[in-house]
Amino acid sequence: MKFISTRSLLSFGAAESVVKDNAGGGILVPSSFPYLAKELVDKLVNMSFSERVAKILSLYFDEFDFEELLDIVNKAYGDFEPSLLTKIDDGLYLDELWHGSTGTYFDVSAAIFPHIYEACKRKIDISKPTLVMQFDDLASSIALLDAYDRANVADMLGFFADDARDATSKWRLCTSSFKNVKAIGVSCPSDELKTLGRRATDAMQKDGYCFTRARDVNAARILPLVACFISSYLDLVESEEIKRGEKINFAMPAGNIPLALAGYYAHKMGLPINCLVIGENANKALRDLFESGELDADRTLYRTMSPLLDCLVPEWLEAALFLDSDEKEKFADKYLKVILKRQARFDLSDELKNLFRVGWADEEDTKETVFTSFDLYDCVLDPHTAVAMSVYNDYYCEAEDETATIVMSPACPYLYASETLKGLGTNEKDALKAILKLQSATALECPDCLFRMDLKPFEEIRTISKHELEGEIDKFLKYIA
Repeated sequence: MKFISTRSLLSFGAAESVVKDNAGGGILVPSSFPYLAKELVDKLVNMSFSERVAKILSLYFDEFDFEELLDIVNKAYGDFEPSLLTKIDDGLYLDELWHGSTGTYFDVSAAIFPHIYEACKRKIDISKPTLVMQFDDLASSIALLDAYDRANVADMLGFFADDARDATSKWRLCTSSFKNVKAIGVSCPSDELKTLGRRATDAMQKDGYCFTRARDVNAARILPLVACFISSYLDLVESEEIKRGEKINFAMPAGNIPLALAGYYAHKMGLPINCLVIGENANKALRDLFESGELDADRTLYRTMSPLLDCLVPEWLEAALFLDSDEKEKFADKYLKVILKRQARFDLSDELKNLFRVGWADEEDTKETVFTSFDLYDCVLDPHTAVAMSVYNDYYCEAEDETATIVMSPACPYLYASETLKGLGTNEKDALKAILKLQSATALECPDCLFRMDLKPFEEIRTISKHELEGEIDKFLKYIA
């Protein structure tokens, strides 16, 4: 399988694409998509979640055999299975992707990345040690820091977008006794941090090291999420909730969460998807793109109770627009306008417009959905999942679409306990008190990674301004030299 750069149009083998993900400055996307033939589906239905992830990876990573990839996935997940599909109403299901070691969907792919990255290096005969630098939101940073600390295979410096609203994740980071990685907060929004990180590291070469930013659009991170869509569909088939071949809908939040891209990949592979209902908060860049064809990064960023969605132009969107484009040779010049915060127009295909049904929810919609989901279904939603559910409810009422639907839930409600409590009619800013109140109000089991954080040693994480970023990178490089 070859992967092609959205900027340079250079192509790489699968293992090489994982290691050389930064090549050309864009995103490496599959040059074609393997098809979910009947014989393959027959095998996948009877597999465990880990086996399904390994099998989907094997369709793209032809340098590996299935057993090699299964060993990698088993090492990554250990004693947890990150995805849990539950039925919440007739024809409506929730796929909780947050049953990993840090309580977010990031565990699905971040846990795998250190292991598969090292295996890919061996496949292409690279023996240099790995240097990891990551620039992302706080929840994603924790997942990757945790994965690399447990794997103990690289030096890592993680910069996270410091955000006081994500107080539970910050407390989680401050009580994590990482041994082999370092984390620093940066006072800027997540999408701006990604841009700054790209500028700071695109031209960086470190003698003696193999460098990666471990981006969530890397093939080794997006493909496990593709497997989640396929696996949840097969779970419905296996439980006889739907018939094999019957189309279903998926609903998911957008922003910096690349689930829409993973769903798009699954659609390209032939998974019977009627539509992907995509929820945004007040930033609604996708909604505006699908209404007008214009993508504009020069706009106000709104800070909301769903911080992973506080994004002007998500990184994963470049991959989706490239795959949808009929003029791939001209794509890089057009997308450069977006990067430079100028308007760019994209002629979206009918396929993409019919597949993506984009809507948005404001703060009141989000809180109301948290309340009604708990009241009607005894289902506790974090604010990001609530945005997706709110937009799906609007779509359902408007389209009168009775197609079975799976809502993809990216985060444990306890990670955003204060925000979840607002939807339930309670205010509590203190992170630990909010967890206890949410536990009392809902009886939802608190995951191990957050349970009794107050008893763990606390070490404040340093925060810097965005202007100090390059200086910190230089210090780290000198330290590991």
